[in-house]
This record gives sequence, structure tokens and C-alpha cells, in this order.
Amino acid sequence: MEDLINDINYLIIKDNLKKRNRTRLFVHKRMYLFSLLLDYKIPVSHIAKMFDYHHASVIHNVNQYKILSKQNDYMLNNDIKAYRRFLTIRKNKYIINDDMAKKICKKNQLYIQAIEENFSKIVYNIKQLNEKYEKKLNL
Repeated sequence: MEDLINDINYLIIKDNLKKRNRTRLFVHKRMYLFSLLLDYKIPVSHIAKMFDYHHASVIHNVNQYKILSKQNDYMLNNDIKAYRRFLTIRKNKYIINDDMAKKICKKNQLYIQAIEENFSKIVYNIKQLNEKYEKKLNL
């Protein structure tokens, strides 16, 4: 998912999509990206922050994109063709398959072990310090 967001941030910067521009080309590109992010279950508020827009604008644009898509709008398809191609090529990086999930879980297990070991050392050191000060206070 991080790769998808990085790619979309790249497109936002490359084409200056944060700029308030109502030109059809810019609107269509933003609409497509809003819809794509929503399809990947990115929250509307997060999408709005990415583009410096209000969440209601995102919802409105997604609804407009759905209408134009159902109509198979030529201008829309033409305007987003490059984005669609770019993101389709990179799509396999956004999807986690079983092998990738196993690798991630294995890495996470290693991280958990390392944290547990370090945490147990910290707890041991705190106990030692506590015992040391208890002995001093009892003298």
C-alpha cells in the first residue's frame, strides 16, 4: 500500500495536481486518483490531505468519476490513459500475495523477538536497580 501512495504522490508532484486548477485534464486526473485510492480502502480524509482538498470534494469527484466511467466518456479515458498505464504496470507491487505475506510475517516475528529480548534486558536492569536502591534504603 505504501508503494501505491508513493506512486500517487509522485504523480501529484509531477503534474502539480494540488494546484487549484479546473482544467478538464487536471480534474479528470484527480478524479481518477481519488477513485483509485478509495478502491484500495484509503480513507477519504487521508485522500483529501494528500491533495490538500476537502473530504466532500473528494467524495463529489469520485461520484462524478463513476458517472463518467459508466458513460465510457472518451475525454476522461483519453486524459487518464497514461496514469492508468503507469499504475497498471506497477499494480503487482500494491497487492500482497501469500508468499509476500509469509515473508512479512517472518520479518515481523524476528522484530518481535528482538524487541522481546531487549525489553526483557531492560526489565532485568530496572529490577537490579530497584533491588540496589531497596538495599540502600534498608541500611
